[in-house]
Amino acid sequence: MEAAARAQLSEGASRLDVQLTEAQLDALSAYVALLLRWNEKLNLTAVTGPAALVDKHLLDSLALVPFVRGARTLVDVGTGPGLPAVVLAIACPGLAVTAVESIQKKITFVRTVSRELSLGLKTECVRLEQWRPPGPFEVAVSRATFEPSEWVERGAGLVEPGGRLLAMLSGQQALPAAPTEFLEEEGASHVIGGAVRRVCCFRRKT
Repeated sequence: MEAAARAQLSEGASRLDVQLTEAQLDALSAYVALLLRWNEKLNLTAVTGPAALVDKHLLDSLALVPFVRGARTLVDVGTGPGLPAVVLAIACPGLAVTAVESIQKKITFVRTVSRELSLGLKTECVRLEQWRPPGPFEVAVSRATFEPSEWVERGAGLVEPGGRLLAMLSGQQALPAAPTEFLEEEGASHVIGGAVRRVCCFRRKT
């Protein structure tokens, strides 16, 4: 990643209350390089430049960090090429991340990234409705696979008591209602890539 995009990433992360180390910036730069290289053949994302990837994908994923700090386990449903799973695994050392994705080429890429960057990601190539998770997670998130209202209903069963269910919304999307046994918590709103993005947070009752 060129210096300008790296600085853009570091400064954008700081605005999101995320302080990245040089090692984490190196890892995220390596991830971007891998994604661009694979994307030339496999069409993993419509975004094709480092600066645009930082703006539209990496910073959007980093906006979740304040909501997952201190968590032990997280599942990302519909991770695509690892967004936000790979980014959170890099930014939150000690967080055990499971990435779920039904498209083989995308999960193959995520596995390659995990291996080359020593992230220890667990991966599942399966549709959510066919998946039998090993147990509930402390945090569940889906970035762009479902409409927010559909995601909170489908994702609720993945969250352990006291855990968090996170939904990511554009500025135009309506805030979903809290699913049964969940309470709404304070979320966050950011301007990322020139657009308003929101993180919606629900806590499962203990």
